[in-house]
Amino acid sequence: MSAQPDSWPQLRYEDYEDTKATLHMCLQIVGKLRLALTPPLAQWAHAPLRLSPDGLTTGPLWVGNGTLGIDVDLIHHEVLLQHSGGRDERVPLEAVSVATFYGRIVEALAKLGVEVQINTRPAEVADPIPFEADTQHASYEPLQANDLWQAMIRAGAVFEAFASGYWGKQTPVSFYWGGFDLGMQRYSGRYLEPPAGLPQIMTGSLDAEVFAMGLHFGRPDMPAPGFTALAYPMPPQATSASLRPSQARWAEMPGMGGLFVLPYEAVQQAPDPRQALLAFCRSSYEAVAELGGWDRQALERRPPEIRSQVA
Repeated sequence: MSAQPDSWPQLRYEDYEDTKATLHMCLQIVGKLRLALTPPLAQWAHAPLRLSPDGLTTGPLWVGNGTLGIDVDLIHHEVLLQHSGGRDERVPLEAVSVATFYGRIVEALAKLGVEVQINTRPAEVADPIPFEADTQHASYEPLQANDLWQAMIRAGAVFEAFASGYWGKQTPVSFYWGGFDLGMQRYSGRYLEPPAGLPQIMTGSLDAEVFAMGLHFGRPDMPAPGFTALAYPMPPQATSASLRPSQARWAEMPGMGGLFVLPYEAVQQAPDPRQALLAFCRSSYEAVAELGGWDRQALERRPPEIRSQVA
């Protein structure tokens, strides 16, 4: 990772709130297609989307005797559906209702000969409206959508740098379309019983000791975008952990318990945003691993010097 300072987009929730709400529903449609066409994996690893050079992607999905790939292009603002048989369909990302967008996706799949059914009720949102009936969300400003993605790719590069040198299980940097956040997880190797009474998606995520980094883009009750670091279980002493940079702190979040937070603005305005975020990732993990008794000697190694040998 370059040590040179980088320019991160300024994010103001009140500017992009409507675009984010519509894009969220569009990405849920794409995410649900991935979920329906991918074999289940532990901790819902088959569900999220991945970053791509121009947006987000499902990667290849098996359909019949071939594959389908769905790419959400946040530079040219379209969704590209490609079949391995050489056919493709494009659906524009524009200021139309979610219902209209969903209808276009269904039509594109039919033209490609792909048969798939999804639950059209959005996940992890208040007052969900089925996609085919959603005429409420119909805003889309291309520059705002691109700014959200530009923040994702910068954060994703830092999360990947943070992942280097860890020999335990980790997830790739992923976009979680349920909550509209970017994140990654690393595991200590100890399995746990998930807390009772949780929704299925949470139960499947909390069956092992985990540390998670994330970037969220705000919501009406918590509008400021920011970075989070949390663990399950979170060590009780974590409330007084020493974190970097200085703007990082412990916070109690309604419905989430306690976690470490760092405002996006603190990273965006830092002399070196990447190093500021990397410091937050490392100091948060170190606090959790030390206080939680993780086997750091077994799990951590010096990052291998491979690139210069094979590139």
